[in-house]
Amino acid sequence: MENFWLSNLAEELIRYISSLLSDGNQLTPSRILTIRKRFPDIEIGIISTACSIAESTLKAEEREKSYGNWWFTKATYEQSTATGIARHHASRFSECETIIELCTGSGTDTVYLAQYAKEIVTYEADTLTAHIAQRNFVRNSVDNITVMNAEAESFLKNPPFMPDGIWADPARRNKEQRFFSPQNYSPSFTDLFSVTPKKIFGIKVSPAFSDDYIPSHWKKEIIGFKNECREIVLWNGSDIKNGAVYLPDISLAWEPEHFTEAPILNPENAAYIIEPHPALIRSGYLGSFFAEHSLSVFDSRIGYGISERVPAFSPWYKMFSIIDYFRYNEKILQEKIRSLEWSYLTEIKKRGFFIEPEELRKKIKWSSGNKKGVIITTRYNDDYIVFLAERLIT
Repeated sequence: MENFWLSNLAEELIRYISSLLSDGNQLTPSRILTIRKRFPDIEIGIISTACSIAESTLKAEEREKSYGNWWFTKATYEQSTATGIARHHASRFSECETIIELCTGSGTDTVYLAQYAKEIVTYEADTLTAHIAQRNFVRNSVDNITVMNAEAESFLKNPPFMPDGIWADPARRNKEQRFFSPQNYSPSFTDLFSVTPKKIFGIKVSPAFSDDYIPSHWKKEIIGFKNECREIVLWNGSDIKNGAVYLPDISLAWEPEHFTEAPILNPENAAYIIEPHPALIRSGYLGSFFAEHSLSVFDSRIGYGISERVPAFSPWYKMFSIIDYFRYNEKILQEKIRSLEWSYLTEIKKRGFFIEPEELRKKIKWSSGNKKGVIITTRYNDDYIVFLAERLIT
């Protein structure tokens, strides 16, 4: 198996399967039979794996996770980092000559790290994943990476040397469940914190990661991508400020100067409502961002900003002009929607509200036609409230 995935025959097999997947085609039983007839000397288990690799690679390319001539397994596609994010991770290691990577995955982070360091040693426990990563490096002429098909703990519990930097992307799930406690990660936080590189240590964690697990001398960076909060990275040895937010798809960064509560404004007096980027919300410093940008909130527990005057346009948030505001009442909402002649095309947003948007959509009798607006359902102190608004295009 190891020699096969580095072979020209493997390249030919994946290339042929990929051609069958072009234009949205599926790998039907008849197509798989065609593959077996074309490659009669390859056992069915390898063909099945190759089909999964070809499908996952196509998905990775569609989601901007592919680095050139790169292959992905199903697991590495699902867990892999977008190339723009991987490039950003690697930039933190610019002063490192030697780097240890724990949990190779697809090798996307690895190949960007290799642009900075003279030597990368990367540990991957899964044999197929390690072999595919090795293939990716060889086929892309990256020659300063050594792949160790071994568990990360083999380094952590007995380091052969201490590198300038360590990058870790611990497994946060198994086949049955997702892990929320970092003690259940593989490797665990206990094992990860048992070593200290010479310069910098970065650990990728889930966007749902709890701040309770962050050691006092580590800093949290939140990565957003295409209006999503994609990941959190914990850093030791970096000069970033805790709660820093970075959007690699538009090369935009924000760092909190200090923690500040945003001023409170009664929603009755608001003319505009602000929906911040999810990465800003996750930073824990949303109040500081709002205060810095002269924005208020109507409830400090709810991640919407409001303003009496039109705010400056910004890629950090979406803006809506408020048409109406009222305490939630299904009958009143229906009357207002009828008066505005809004159709089923209307957006429904919620934050801190007790009804899901699609459930609420089914309760409303919509007007015919194409008129549409935005319904924002949320919470204000002990009440449920509704904003009717128009989206401002930025």
